Amino acid sequence: MVRFEDFHLIVNGSGGRYTVEARGAGEVSTPQVPLLYEETDDIREWLGRLQAGTTLTRQQVEVLGTHLYNALFPPIVARAYSSAREAVTAGTSLRLKLNLRPPELARLPWELLFDPHTRTNLAGRRSQPLVRTVDSSAGPVGSLRLSVPPRILQVEAQPNDRAMLDELERSRTALVAAWGRQVDVVTLAAATPSNLRVRLAEKPGFHILHYDGHATFEEVSENGYLVLEDADGTSHPLAGPELADYLDGTPVRLVVLAACLTGRNALERRFCGIAQHLMHTSNLPAVVAMQYPVSDAGARAFIEGFYSALASGEPLEIAVTAGRLAIREEAGAESVSEWAAPVLFMRTTEGDLFAPEPEEGDAVPWLPPEITPLSEPAAEGVVPSLHGNPFTPGAVVPPERFVGRKKEVEAILGRLEGMLSVSLVGEARIGKTSLLRYLEAYLPTLLGAKGCYLPLYLSMNEQRSQSSFSRAILEKLLPQVVPPQGKLDFIHCEAASPTPL
Repeated sequence: MVRFEDFHLIVNGSGGRYTVEARGAGEVSTPQVPLLYEETDDIREWLGRLQAGTTLTRQQVEVLGTHLYNALFPPIVARAYSSAREAVTAGTSLRLKLNLRPPELARLPWELLFDPHTRTNLAGRRSQPLVRTVDSSAGPVGSLRLSVPPRILQVEAQPNDRAMLDELERSRTALVAAWGRQVDVVTLAAATPSNLRVRLAEKPGFHILHYDGHATFEEVSENGYLVLEDADGTSHPLAGPELADYLDGTPVRLVVLAACLTGRNALERRFCGIAQHLMHTSNLPAVVAMQYPVSDAGARAFIEGFYSALASGEPLEIAVTAGRLAIREEAGAESVSEWAAPVLFMRTTEGDLFAPEPEEGDAVPWLPPEITPLSEPAAEGVVPSLHGNPFTPGAVVPPERFVGRKKEVEAILGRLEGMLSVSLVGEARIGKTSLLRYLEAYLPTLLGAKGCYLPLYLSMNEQRSQSSFSRAILEKLLPQVVPPQGKLDFIHCEAASPTPL
């Protein structure tokens, strides 16, 4: 599990007079100092082009990102940030959290921040993810973490009076492919306010709400809307407050708005954008939205990169970064600014979607009632269930409830199919035991048909040499040939018949 140290930047002020202060771990902090932001004609033009969905050149992106960086990081703040980066220990990432209270500054694309000294885009680095925070009027924030596999409601809307979205089906396919069979993805096509409200109220409910479709932000009324459908198929705008009402009291933990301008905010009023309103008035832990238009291909690339990382067990902050990088790879030289459209708003302090996997001796979630931990070794001649656990007997996560670690599982299976060995090595409490428990239950089904594996579980406590290990293997494979020389504690994995050698 990735550990984060936070570096907070709090921006206050109005009317062109602003301050910024930094708060980091330990003594890394600064007092309020002036934040000097002025827009040149070029900067104003480039911002307008971004909001219109027009791409910028690489040089323009770097100039704009540097302009934003110099404003947000005056010398004293830059030094504090440098100190915070140097203080980060191995295995820890520095998370940059922005609380931009003046609405005219909050609507700027800070995800384009470009450090001219290191020549890096801050929001494009996995080691220093960028997150926005929003002051909330709601109660305590809910937890992002799940102890069960997530259920995802994918909402689609294609009003007949709006431009066709060619990538809807491909986005749906990408979403399902990212998770595989690990989770339940339910699609609500032709979404109307009514059927969306009913779906969200269903039991057992959904944990992630994903929206694919049109959205808009009206500068005159200063409100953002999702564009759903009416009964006749025409557009029906759904404002942020209405969506917040639909989500209230549901188990939804994460809202992903893969539509243009869902992260846009008003120039003079706070919390008018869809994402900002959800974060301000509800106890949602996190919202992902798009602050300016993205192409259909870019939105699909984000879905693939974001959800693949999330399904692999990456925290939300790093998954969003992975989605941004996927957009950049998809767009290539054609668009060097589109990748910064995704914005992550968070109120929770931890971005892990999945609860930490237990290590040996810990209580294990989802323990089936018919499987109880063994307090003593099984009696001689009694064969424990296949779903026993060679580490903590009986305490095993059922394979259908195991979520995450998709890439690791695929890599392990690939090596095993090629008759190669696998060793899992890593720090404590990163999920090695949980991964082995999953493989214990799943491998016999997956590889048994190939006729090349016979699962054997051996206690290594009594193996002190290569010869004793070899004898233990032979005792299991050929009990009728090699007489048992000593008792071996093991949990037996059922097999129809021994695989021929």
